[in-house]
Amino acid sequence: MQAAAFALEGHPIAAYNGTYRPRGQHEGWPRFENEHGMHLFRYQPRERWFLNSAFTPERDGAAGYIAAAEGPIPTGAQRWLCGDGSEFHERTVTVTALVSALGRCLHSPLGADTPGLAIP
Repeated sequence: MQAAAFALEGHPIAAYNGTYRPRGQHEGWPRFENEHGMHLFRYQPRERWFLNSAFTPERDGAAGYIAAAEGPIPTGAQRWLCGDGSEFHERTVTVTALVSALGRCLHSPLGADTPGLAIP
């Protein structure tokens, strides 16, 4: 099941925490933006997911990042390198995949048997 959005918490700069919703794609990967206008996107040359105040996929620079050679955004509590405005520190950042209520229902064992929710 694909995430409809991601909740992120643990970055030292509060604006980077929040709910990241899809905002299109770049080089075949989804990109996201939160309610504060911050961006989460894949920086393919270094196989990392970047947090940044602007969508800058051509630039190797971010306010936080995590390596992800396999591709998808690492979920759960993970060690990210996060900038606090002056230095980068390793921090535990938690990313939680959020799915829509309809998506949960359609992909659950009960949803498959629920009248009116059958997928043709």
